[in-house]
Amino acid sequence: MCYPRRCARLGRKPLIDATARFGRRRGGGASSEAMDADQRRLFEETIAEDEASLRAQLEQLRLQAAADDAGKAKPKEAPHKPRRQALPEHMRRVEHRHEPDTTDCQEPGCGRPMTRIGEDMSERLDIVPAEFFVHRTSTANGPAAAARSSGMRPPSRS
Repeated sequence: MCYPRRCARLGRKPLIDATARFGRRRGGGASSEAMDADQRRLFEETIAEDEASLRAQLEQLRLQAAADDAGKAKPKEAPHKPRRQALPEHMRRVEHRHEPDTTDCQEPGCGRPMTRIGEDMSERLDIVPAEFFVHRTSTANGPAAAARSSGMRPPSRS
């Protein structure tokens, strides 16, 4: 085996040198992995038996699945469940409302009042030492009713 300092002097890499020596000692290589005729025949017989067994199992499972499908209708999937449970209703809520500065349409030349079409609501659990409460944040969103009726589009967010 070649140690790092000696290998550096000789210009060799230690791992490559050790691997080459190990391979020569063991007598490994492609010729030692070759199969003779009896091994090949036994291998092919084993493969054929395994394949026949798997085909029989597959056919049995197909017949069983067909019988199960014929006997009952497929159940509908359950509706999407939220990943987290709702925060308890008995906890105190602190509301933060984010409203626009003006409720008039910001399109030049419009100025008609906007109509609220919904809001986004989020809640997060917060703690004051020895007191739990919920922060509730709502954000108003919606274009002006006049802009919708006149075919004008609300300004896009950039």
